[in-house]
Amino acid sequence: MNRQSKVTTDSYDGFRQILGGMDPQAFLRDYWQKKPLLIRNALPNFKTLVQPNELAGLALESEVESRLVTEKVTAKNKAQRWQLKTGPFTAKDFKALPKTHWTLLVQAVDHFLPQVAALRERFRFIPDWRIDDVMISYASDQGSVGPHVDNYDVFLLQGLGMRRWQVGGAPMAEEILIEGCPLRVLRSFKADQSFELHVGDILYVPPRFAHWGVSLGDGMTYSIGFRSPSCADLLATHMEQLLANLGEQDRLTDPWLKLQSHPAEIRPEAIKYVVDWLLSNQPNPNEVQHWFGKMVTSPKTGKEPGYEALSNKEARALFGRYVKQGSRTAKKPLYLMRSEDARIAFIDAKDGVLLFVNGEEFLLSKNAKNFVAVLAGAFRINPAGLAPFLPDYESLLVSLLQAGVFYITDELE
Repeated sequence: MNRQSKVTTDSYDGFRQILGGMDPQAFLRDYWQKKPLLIRNALPNFKTLVQPNELAGLALESEVESRLVTEKVTAKNKAQRWQLKTGPFTAKDFKALPKTHWTLLVQAVDHFLPQVAALRERFRFIPDWRIDDVMISYASDQGSVGPHVDNYDVFLLQGLGMRRWQVGGAPMAEEILIEGCPLRVLRSFKADQSFELHVGDILYVPPRFAHWGVSLGDGMTYSIGFRSPSCADLLATHMEQLLANLGEQDRLTDPWLKLQSHPAEIRPEAIKYVVDWLLSNQPNPNEVQHWFGKMVTSPKTGKEPGYEALSNKEARALFGRYVKQGSRTAKKPLYLMRSEDARIAFIDAKDGVLLFVNGEEFLLSKNAKNFVAVLAGAFRINPAGLAPFLPDYESLLVSLLQAGVFYITDELE
């Protein structure tokens, strides 16, 4: 069984379901980055993918980013109302928590748990390169992180219990925060809408819309976040590309220089020369597709790899077993699985297919389009799915297996 990148009838129906019956095109046209949307019973009979004690267990690990937020409602100073502690935590930290008004937030749970990573597939009406991660928060009764603004799109799925969400009526151009507070909590907040989410409900919140969630009893929320690159990051990567192509001999010249009435004056001709030079070094589409593809598939900085490194010999032997099994029936067939934290995208360029994997670029021929569509679109592939593309791309597949981008297993969630 393959999970293809192509939008099939089944996947399209799945997108409709999670959008409450709405056509995905209508959602993108009317709501995406425009206004919030409450989707009742988006995932009927949803069973939480992570138990509270499992989430707490992840927060004990040093490679997992986690936070504990405690709200002291009796605090007279607003800056002292919310208290923040970052992980990794210990069992003692959890035992010291009060009965109410605290929240545990664990970032990128999808990078560690396959069943949570699979949740992302339900949102593939948004391009893969826009996904950031799936954060999961567990809150005690009245737990909250305060009213705040995010710079990214988020789908808030209620996984356990209930939560009341209040949402502002328009995107905020500028946020005024409580000074001295360890969290980015708004000094004042006026809600335009209020919703109580039950298990399986989803609230979509576009960027810059202020929102505030308060847990009604113990509960868990899955935050499926979609982050786009900042303009500063885009400019920085362009400048890196530009600087890489410039040498010490590349300098501004002024053969047009004429005698000035005052030696300290910077003449308009000099400014025009600088502007013309900057404009002449604007990126062209061919340059952009290379550094943009690498940028949006780069893994998060500082994250330790979640796999055991293989030697080339080990990877080739493992891949050989996988391919060989495609020619016979097995009780437990092997699958090529994409690692939970892998980021893969491609561009169908003029000179070939550009495959981007975790910030690295592979230039393949035009004939590779079908192969890349399977590789980038599937989260698990059986041997028969890759058979048409072997042996042409075997070396590439072995290298990706060796790098931990994929792994081979006979166990499926």
